[in-house]
Amino acid sequence: MIIDATSLAPTAEQTTDRGWLIPSKMALVILLCVCAVSLLVNLDVYPRLWFDEGYKLNAAYTVVNDGLYASYTVDGYVPFDPGTSGGPADILPAALAIKLFGTTIFAARLTSVLYTLLAAVSLYSIGRYLWDAKAALFCVLLVIAIPPIENVSFILLGRQSLSEATAFSLMVCGIWLLTKGWNAPKPALGLSVASGVIMGLGMLSKTQIAISLVPALLTVAAWRWRRERNGFASLFAPAVTIVIIFLGWSLLGYLLTTPEIRQQNSALLMDAIRTNLITDLLGSNLDNQSLLVVGVILIGSLTNLVRIFTTDAFTPKRWIELLLIFFCVYLSIWFVVFSVGWPRYAFAGLVIGLLLLSRSVWQLIKQFFQSKPAVVVLFSLLVCATVGVNVASSFVYAVDDDVQQTAAYIASSIPPDAVIETWEWELDMLSQHRAYHHPPQAFLFEAIRQNSRNQSFAFNYDPLQSKPDYLIIGVFGSWTGIYSAELVAEHFTPVAQFGVYEVYKRKAED
Repeated sequence: MIIDATSLAPTAEQTTDRGWLIPSKMALVILLCVCAVSLLVNLDVYPRLWFDEGYKLNAAYTVVNDGLYASYTVDGYVPFDPGTSGGPADILPAALAIKLFGTTIFAARLTSVLYTLLAAVSLYSIGRYLWDAKAALFCVLLVIAIPPIENVSFILLGRQSLSEATAFSLMVCGIWLLTKGWNAPKPALGLSVASGVIMGLGMLSKTQIAISLVPALLTVAAWRWRRERNGFASLFAPAVTIVIIFLGWSLLGYLLTTPEIRQQNSALLMDAIRTNLITDLLGSNLDNQSLLVVGVILIGSLTNLVRIFTTDAFTPKRWIELLLIFFCVYLSIWFVVFSVGWPRYAFAGLVIGLLLLSRSVWQLIKQFFQSKPAVVVLFSLLVCATVGVNVASSFVYAVDDDVQQTAAYIASSIPPDAVIETWEWELDMLSQHRAYHHPPQAFLFEAIRQNSRNQSFAFNYDPLQSKPDYLIIGVFGSWTGIYSAELVAEHFTPVAQFGVYEVYKRKAED
C-alpha cells in the first residue's frame, strides 16, 4: 500500500501551536457567553438612549404602527428617509423586535445585540481560518475587552440601536463567507456573489463603510487576478454585487417616493455627504482620541503587512488577510483626510485593526503558554477580564431612567393629539406619542459644521412654527441651544422635569 506522505503531515494548528488545542465548538461557546453577558447586563440604562438611536427607532416604530418604511412627524411621512442612517437590515428587524417585545429600550437594542454576536462569531471564524483556533479566540476576546475610546468600542456600539453593529456584522460575515469562496486556486462564483449580497445589505445600513470596503475588495481582486490569471468573475463579484445592491435600493427608493420626497431626500443626502463623508476639514477636526484610533488601526494593519511580505507565501488565506489590511488603510486615509473625524466613523476599521494588532500580540506572548495548564490560565484570566471590564462599565456608567420617566409622563399626561416640539428623537418610539415636531435634519448638519469649526451654535429656527402645545428640552436641545431661554420663558411654562429632560407647556395666551 502506498501512503501519501502529505497525509501524515501535521496540520497548521499542530505546527504553529505545539500546546493544547481549543476545540472550535468550545471556543464559540466561550465567546458567545462572554459577548452576551457583556452586551445584555444593564442594556436599558447603559449607555443613555439618545438622538441617533431615536431617529432610527422612529422609522422602526413607523413600520410597526403604520406599515410604512418611513420616518414620521407631524410634518408627515418621509419614506426612505436618509436621516435615519439605517437600512432594511437593521430597521426591519428592529421593527420586529418592537412588535414582539414592546416599545422598550431592551427590545429596541436587541437587534444590535444579535448582530454583534454574529460579528463576534464571524471574526472568530475569520481568525481561525487565517491563523488557528487559539489565536482567533485570544484576538476576539481582546477586541471585546478593549474599553471605549471616546464612546467607541465593539461592545459599547453593540449595546445601542445604531447601524454600525448591523453594517459591521454583515461585512465580516460576508468576508467569512469569502474565505470559503476564495479558498481555492479557482474562486467559487456562487459564494463570492453571496458574500457580496451579505456585505451589500450591510452597506445599506452604513454606506460610509463601503468607501473603504469596495476599494479594498477591488485592490485585492485586481492583484490576485494579475498574479494568477484565474477566476476573474469570482474575484470581482463581491465588489460589483455591493454596488448593484446599493444602486438597486436607490432605484427602489426613487420609484416608491413622490417627486417632492425624492428632492427632499436627495438634498438631505448631499448635505450629509458634504458634512460628514467628503468634507474640506482635511484632518483639522481630529482630536487626540481620533489620532489614537488611527494609530491603532495603522499599527495593527502595517505590522501584519510586514509579516506577510517577509514570512508568508501568497496562499488564498493571505488574500483575505490583505483584504482586511487594505480595508484598514483605506479607511484610515478617508477618516483622516475627508471625514468629520469622529472616532465612531472609524469603528469598523478600529475593530479590524484591533483584531490584527491582537494577532501580533499573540505572536509575542504565546511562547509562554505552550502547555495545557498555561493555556487554561491565560484564557481564564482573559475571559474574567473581558466580562469584568464590560459588566463593571455597565454599572459604573449606568444612567438614570429619566428618558423612560419622560416617555411615561408623555403617555399618561399629554393628550395624544397635542403637538410636542423637541429635538430629542429618542422619546418618539419610547412614548408611542405620534404628534412630534423636530427641527429639520438640515439643522443637524449645520450644527455639525459649526461644531467642527469650533463655532458657536447659531440657528435661524422658529420652534413656534409648528404651533406646539408642549416643548421638551433634553441633552441635544440643551447642547445646541436651539431653544433660546428667552423664547422658552416668553411662550412656555415648566410643568415637569425628569433628570436632563425639561417639559414645558405652551402658555394659554399664546
